[in-house]
Amino acid sequence: MESLRNFFRVPPKPDLAVKFRQLKKIMEEHNRWFLAYSGGLDSSLLLSFAAFETFIRITPVFVDHELVPSGERQRAKRFVDLLRGCLDSKDKIDALLTVDVSVLDVPEVKNNSRSRCYFCKLMIMNKILDIAKSEGGLVCDGTLATDNALHRPGIKALKELRIRSPLSECGITKGDSIVFGNVLVEQTGFEWMRFESCLATRLPYDFPITVDLLKGLDTVERIVKREVRGPVRARYHPEYKMVRLEIAVEEFGIFLRTDLANRLVDEVKSLGFSRVVLDLEGYREED
Repeated sequence: MESLRNFFRVPPKPDLAVKFRQLKKIMEEHNRWFLAYSGGLDSSLLLSFAAFETFIRITPVFVDHELVPSGERQRAKRFVDLLRGCLDSKDKIDALLTVDVSVLDVPEVKNNSRSRCYFCKLMIMNKILDIAKSEGGLVCDGTLATDNALHRPGIKALKELRIRSPLSECGITKGDSIVFGNVLVEQTGFEWMRFESCLATRLPYDFPITVDLLKGLDTVERIVKREVRGPVRARYHPEYKMVRLEIAVEEFGIFLRTDLANRLVDEVKSLGFSRVVLDLEGYREED
């Protein structure tokens, strides 16, 4: 992981060096932190920085629930274990702490309202806050400065609960995070650092969420991922019981194989969906 150490100590851009100095100052204001860790790129950036560039102790906390795609918990653990293995003292970063909650117990989440992210984030962060308070630590997350300009109801919850977002506070952007990601993939060879957004984004707003429907869409995505590289999204259209697949445009050719297309249709229909179609616009990044 020497390239990661060098990335923080000699950043590729002068402005990033300034941001990292500020980030170090923020993190070292306290010696005990609990990080809401998704396993995605942004929270991995913060965790890596804390590991290599600070003297604090940090506990990554993964909160698992019905909206988390399968495999995310294992991916998060894999990176934490990798990072801990590169440190002289593993006391700096604790092993991944996993917590299970049921966000579908919250009506606004279960009904997939436009404010679902706010209520979901409240539940998740309050759970982490309870853990942190028992050990005298502060809670932080991987929100970026550029996230504030997007539709992020969850940020309102962070502010209400006074959760610290150190990356945002020192001006680190999505572009900065992507630069980090490129170094990370080059260093580790792991392509799994792309964060999978919550499964509720596969459904239209105000359509009630069920565990069976989420599992079905998650299974469809896993089936397609066996055949293609890159992101996959299985969007549900309840009026037709139809799944609309978004994949990278360069992967479209794989479905010209009749045997593969027929097998995919059969597998998707076996899950209770009536139809599966390919979106010719390809995969679109969620806001």
